[in-house]
Amino acid sequence: MGKAMPVKDDGKRDRARTLQAGAVPFRRVNRGTSRRAIEVLLITNTAGGWIVPKGRIDAGRSPQETALIEAYEEAGVVASAIGEELGHYSYLKMGRRMRVRLYALEVERVMRDWKERDARRREWLSLPEACARAAFPGLRRILAELEDAVG
Repeated sequence: MGKAMPVKDDGKRDRARTLQAGAVPFRRVNRGTSRRAIEVLLITNTAGGWIVPKGRIDAGRSPQETALIEAYEEAGVVASAIGEELGHYSYLKMGRRMRVRLYALEVERVMRDWKERDARRREWLSLPEACARAAFPGLRRILAELEDAVG
């Protein structure tokens, strides 16, 4: 487990936050229009809410490396590269504020078997469906802006 790092909270006061990084796995699909639609892969957390793969940034790892690893372990998806940071959101977990930096991840391969297969559900969703299901308001905001961010 990494240690919490202090981060400014909108200029008000410092709060200990645990920094995490995550991936927004997406793919482009044909839906009968000239423009390919974007689908997002959401997974369930332990409470059954719909989220994206994410985890604590371990010492010696970059946020991008962490996002790639979490996407593979939690969602069973693989990509050779990760995009720019899309933004961040915060949520509370066991009384601690978690801050998650998210990165676009265009999926190249979906595994049939993966590390957390028995612990999570995963589902490909249209952007509007993903926004409606996402467990956290900040995650919904980032998903709503995904199409503009990845073109």
